[in-house]
Amino acid sequence: MTTKLHVNIHQGIIDVEGDPEFVKTVYADFKSTIVTKLEETTDYNSAPEPQQDTNLGAETAASKSKSGRRTKSSKSSSSGKSTNTKYSPKVDPKLEIEGLKEFKDKFKLSNNYTKILVFCKFLESKGISPCNADQIYTCFRALNEKLPKYFSQALYDTKNKPTYIQFETLDEISVTNIGENAFNYELERA
Repeated sequence: MTTKLHVNIHQGIIDVEGDPEFVKTVYADFKSTIVTKLEETTDYNSAPEPQQDTNLGAETAASKSKSGRRTKSSKSSSSGKSTNTKYSPKVDPKLEIEGLKEFKDKFKLSNNYTKILVFCKFLESKGISPCNADQIYTCFRALNEKLPKYFSQALYDTKNKPTYIQFETLDEISVTNIGENAFNYELERA
């Protein structure tokens, strides 16, 4: 028996066809990824407070979206902390960056993905693995490199697009196997 699944989240189409268990597995993985992305990008703290309705049995128009589904007004992770906290990068004054310029100058770095990868590998060579976002930010500042417009977004992009790095929080960033291969074999040497 063949099962089909077609999802179109504004043309980010996913088509799956095959065994029902396979389709369920792909769908569950897709669903968890989408939910995680929504939690990362939605600012629940800035959502307006819902209006109190004197008729407790009726739903207000503000509590329903156009599709008839309830909208989320607040969300917390299982630890009770907000899932979206504003990150503001800071220079780490205790970080030893001696040799960073020489390390970076071995490579021709053309974008933020490769800069972040090389800075992570430098920190790893200094015995700092996993590193944190402030340490990577400190590397940018120490070399007077142009900072990404949205620093934390650049880290998420490096995690999601070329997948050079991985992290659950910005305090534990490590290089992936893909990042290792890019660093060792793909980065253009100066």
